[in-house]
Amino acid sequence: MFYKKRNVLAFLKWPSVKVIEFSLGTEDDMKDFIYLDHNATTPIDPGAAAVMKVIMEEEFGNPSSGYFLGTRAKQKVEQAREEIAGLLHADGEEIVFTSGGSESNNTVLKGIIDLRRPGDFHIITSAVEHPAILNPALFLLDLGVQVTILPVDRCGRVDPDDLRRAIKPHTALISIMLANNETGTLQPVEGIAQIARELNIPVHTDAAQAVGKLPVDVEQLGVGSTRYTQAARLSRRRRLVTDDGVLPVTLDQTVEYLTL
Repeated sequence: MFYKKRNVLAFLKWPSVKVIEFSLGTEDDMKDFIYLDHNATTPIDPGAAAVMKVIMEEEFGNPSSGYFLGTRAKQKVEQAREEIAGLLHADGEEIVFTSGGSESNNTVLKGIIDLRRPGDFHIITSAVEHPAILNPALFLLDLGVQVTILPVDRCGRVDPDDLRRAIKPHTALISIMLANNETGTLQPVEGIAQIARELNIPVHTDAAQAVGKLPVDVEQLGVGSTRYTQAARLSRRRRLVTDDGVLPVTLDQTVEYLTL
């Protein structure tokens, strides 16, 4: 989404949006616009682009290969893994890379269900989740998994008391995002994780809109406890790059899940 700097006749009226007139202009005008959709993606940082150019042209080895090009590529991957772990206050061995946020979210929601007996499982999420959460949840619902979609208040926040009341004996996962991609509302994930921990229920948070913008400490949030052994996933978005241009993706080895 973008608006031209001039000749914009659009206004917002909360909670509805009214657009009187909107023009994208011509190709010549494209250099004269303000880009406002950074929650979807951002232009790549020039420093990251420069590093990625070197990697693609010179350090292109398969990191699983045993010869020198693979070894150097592996070193880059491990460097990125440690940088992301430091960002999240996690351990490097907890970071696993996937192709993106949707894959990681799908892995968490679908991976925790035994599809031989879907009716034995219950998932709790919220009405304001990203489609990468809601669509897998609805898919599981069609398969027979019980799914509770919590409402939110006028600020878009989940009430932890509503969550507590929604928990069932067979609740297998609670998935509540950390920051909303449309409104920026921050959910009370720390309190939600505390409730889940009391009942030994895995909790997942999609932190795609928070990491890189706000300090995110998986231990403080309660989504990084290593007392448990179930897998977790931390997925990537294109907005977050490490110093060497490698993008982070997945968190592993905790019962609580964090995606970004």
